[in-house]
Amino acid sequence: MRLNCIFLFVLLAILMVIAGTCNNSAYTDHFQKGYDYYGQGEYKKAIVEYDSAIAIETDADAYYARGSAYYSLSQHERAIEDYDTAGKLGRQL
Repeated sequence: MRLNCIFLFVLLAILMVIAGTCNNSAYTDHFQKGYDYYGQGEYKKAIVEYDSAIAIETDADAYYARGSAYYSLSQHERAIEDYDTAGKLGRQL
């Protein structure tokens, strides 16, 4: 379990680097806040921020990150939906 949490945290760190290349600063701000909340274990707050990022820009990384937050809350069906959307948007899973 601890290894899974570490893996997800590292994965989200990588996603942050990718998201940092986006030109939309509002998107990046929400994604960063979601990342920060996720790292603090505040998964519901992370989801709110990822929702805001997705509303600004349909982005595979934001869907994937939100799916990870849902997964952490044991909302597996929602996580799968977001992972599926991320895959359809070109995210390598």
